[in-house]
Amino acid sequence: MKIVTTILPALCAIVLCSCASEQENRFYKMTNASGMEVTVTNFGGRITSIVLPDKDGVKRDVVLGFDKVEDYYPENNQTDFGASIGRYANRINQGKFSIDSVEYDLPKNNFGHCLHGGPTGWQYQPYKVVEADSRHIKLRMDSPEGDNNFPGAVTAFVTYTLTDDCKIDIAYEATSSAPTIINIFLEAYDFSGKKIVLFATSGGSGFGKAVAGLQTSAPKATIVEGSLLNGRPNEAKLKAFADKY
Repeated sequence: MKIVTTILPALCAIVLCSCASEQENRFYKMTNASGMEVTVTNFGGRITSIVLPDKDGVKRDVVLGFDKVEDYYPENNQTDFGASIGRYANRINQGKFSIDSVEYDLPKNNFGHCLHGGPTGWQYQPYKVVEADSRHIKLRMDSPEGDNNFPGAVTAFVTYTLTDDCKIDIAYEATSSAPTIINIFLEAYDFSGKKIVLFATSGGSGFGKAVAGLQTSAPKATIVEGSLLNGRPNEAKLKAFADKY
């Protein structure tokens, strides 16, 4: 699988800022001639800061994040801020799925469902820095067979590439030793508390803000019951939606 998407404008040179830890988790800071700055940490493959000048030339950080790598450790803060989530972003209904007539039972860490790959998803693991220069950072995750009960040993890569036209291209790649499911996703938030939503497919890409209502043209839709969203099913809304569509 290889997915490519593009998000906010950004940067150029990388500067290492060491943060002491057994895993050698660090910040990587990138800047460009326009004065934009993006900081990434290999812990969880996270974008931790995007600083850019506003219309008055005042630099502001536009994404939520912490100043220290240690603050992202789950024992300190249980947050997915800016993370490259895996193996499977979002929820898997009742923590179950089947491949080739074999059913897999995953950890249920969110109201009876499996969220973001389970309680020890990739957002809480250190990625290995494979390559780093003034234009890109390539991170690697090695997920063993049975990681949170998912089948197959997976090797995944997340690459942040800085372009001349001031964008960050984000490429995801993954291979597995056995049939499996995978859904890698970057979960960044702006200061309004909304997700910076990425729509990524093999044929195109885009980005936008999370919105309260969204209408799309599609031949089919998957009806999602409430506990997949906030832990409490809303039967009336679910029935109204089902009756309408």
